[in-house]
Amino acid sequence: MVTKFKNNTKEVKKMLAKNIFNALDAVGFFVEGEAKRKVPVDKGYLRDSFGHEVADKKNNVRVGNFLPYAVFVEKGTGIFASEPSKGTGKTSWVYYDVWKDEFVFTYGQKPQPFLMPAIENNREKIVKIIALQLKKGFEWWQYLMKQ
Repeated sequence: MVTKFKNNTKEVKKMLAKNIFNALDAVGFFVEGEAKRKVPVDKGYLRDSFGHEVADKKNNVRVGNFLPYAVFVEKGTGIFASEPSKGTGKTSWVYYDVWKDEFVFTYGQKPQPFLMPAIENNREKIVKIIALQLKKGFEWWQYLMKQ
């Protein structure tokens, strides 16, 4: 009896690489959606400025908001800042409001986190998304294991 062996290593590696990319991309879309649901909305600019990027070679996904003030909404400012910026400290300040044509005193803005809760509150769902994407195309393996 002659047994033939076919090496499918290249195809399996290619499929796995594709599945990893798809898993990271799916997680990116999911976290974006969750963050959009949690972000405070005034005119919608902040909500509409989310994006994600998959770094293939590093096997990671970056999700974020590209508006400069997004970090101030997420982390807060002034005495309320959860993580003060370098050199600013946790302090109050005065600024000139051009629309009101007057100086305004403020203690800052309380944090309104949206991105970190979108990740931290959904860890189990994120793991399920990754698992679902990684096993795509490998159903044949489960069939062979049952034989």
